[in-house]
Amino acid sequence: MTDNCEYAWEAIIDLKFADADSIIEVELVSNPNNYYCTYLRQTSEAFQFMINMSDDAYDNISDNYEERMNYLEGNDIESPYYLSCQAEMQLQMGMFNIIYGDRLSGLKKAFNAYNKTYKNIEKYPNFNQGYKLDGIFNVAISNMPPFVNWAITFFGVSGSYVEGYRILEKYFKNCEGTTGIDAEAALYNILAFKLNKDPKSAYEFINTLDSNYLNLTLLKYFQGNVAYRLEKNEEAYDIISSIPVQQDDFYFNSYNYMMGKILLRKLDTNCRNYFSVYLNNQKELQYHKEINYLIALSYLMEDNLENFERYKQISEDKGNEISERDREAVCDYDRDFIPNIYIARAKLLILGGYYDNAEKELRSFKYSLPKYSSNSPFELEYNLLKGRIEANTGNPLQAQELYGRVIEDGGEENYQFASEAAMLLGLLLETKNAQLSIDYFKLARKLYKSGYYEYIDEISKKKIEELKSA
Repeated sequence: MTDNCEYAWEAIIDLKFADADSIIEVELVSNPNNYYCTYLRQTSEAFQFMINMSDDAYDNISDNYEERMNYLEGNDIESPYYLSCQAEMQLQMGMFNIIYGDRLSGLKKAFNAYNKTYKNIEKYPNFNQGYKLDGIFNVAISNMPPFVNWAITFFGVSGSYVEGYRILEKYFKNCEGTTGIDAEAALYNILAFKLNKDPKSAYEFINTLDSNYLNLTLLKYFQGNVAYRLEKNEEAYDIISSIPVQQDDFYFNSYNYMMGKILLRKLDTNCRNYFSVYLNNQKELQYHKEINYLIALSYLMEDNLENFERYKQISEDKGNEISERDREAVCDYDRDFIPNIYIARAKLLILGGYYDNAEKELRSFKYSLPKYSSNSPFELEYNLLKGRIEANTGNPLQAQELYGRVIEDGGEENYQFASEAAMLLGLLLETKNAQLSIDYFKLARKLYKSGYYEYIDEISKKKIEELKSA
């Protein structure tokens, strides 16, 4: 690891990939056998690929991966960087294989990366960078998506997100003050929190970082992304708006993805402009289901049912179900009812933190015709959303009553609202009555069915384990 390699890392986190390549070239002039540069080049390409995926880019990074792994093989095997670099490259490529449908090959690479990581830790227990993937593996194994859950048993791996958090926190502290590497360590902590559906911890961690970190484009992007996830939509808007979509020679298409979603929560139909640009530049089909369904919702906001149905069908026909956001879109378009315009608008506003405006939409629903039975999906979601507003505006008792009503009226219905209400009750009571909180999380899991949002069951499962071990 040299100064040039550290500066290259900082350029990568800032999405200045041309600068990173130039720095790597300078390093190779003075140190032509520094194979860490091979790892850096692969990682730079991996970051670019994750942001702007395409079939051509996948073929290119796959070919380069094979060539670079062959180059690393047997090269300075006594260095602690040897297995560490190989493991991370294998994990990157394994994820890309899975995204592109080659799940078995991807899982094999990930398992090889897992083995290399722990072999390296055993051999070099004082090598700080060896613990980066240790932390990530612990969190990732605790959050395997349903379609690869079998791999945990098959490969005999295990992990704890609590341990992963601890390892990555220590890793970051040990990296502080090392240019580039400290920014990468900060990124990995944020990614671990996001992977574990824990935006609150991510937000708290980000708020401990000084501006030197948050001036780097990728960290700033995740700062906005995390604010968005925490219903701090105006904060997210200010942060994401400050990021240029054109990063020197690199087009940051994720900006369009995030800005479109932020605007939709403001009920601003300009979101469609950003979604369209994103889809035009996102050749790989990941997130196509999600974004096309969000476009459908934007038309529903205008009471344009024709275009709502049109884009709902596009969402159903296009894309894949690799990402959780895409699988949530499947849950949405598979429902046996058309969302009520007031309920749909209120939900978006609540997710943005606009509780007063959401309350107005819910009142409009109550004043509208026709009237619905208490176990209809519209009344169930109304009470669920009303409960969320009360919970977020300092009225926990009212929220508890509303969530209880959803469970009572909707527990026998084939909608996710009762399961979600039980989960929200568990979260509401978490710090007040641990046992009652556990009971509600268990109820959420009991009411949960395939086809509901996955986070309901996943959060409930983790919270039960967390509260029992406290």
